[in-house]
Amino acid sequence: MKKNNGGLAFPLMINKDAEQGSMEKWCNQGMTLRDYFASNALPNIIAMSDFTDHEIYLRISRTAFKIADAMIAERNK
Repeated sequence: MKKNNGGLAFPLMINKDAEQGSMEKWCNQGMTLRDYFASNALPNIIAMSDFTDHEIYLRISRTAFKIADAMIAERNK
């Protein structure tokens, strides 16, 4: 099952006028909403952690994405 990444964090719509009318297209090469939520959770997680080794970094990363997943789930209610 594919994880819900929330879609694009900062979608950008490009409107290209053509002779036959307007053509709109969503485009973005950046992060997903899940990535954005996780990155915003990191400062508080790090502030509460005594990170001294690589295993702590892995736990911090997993926790940030768990928070992001919970935020997406709540947002989709």
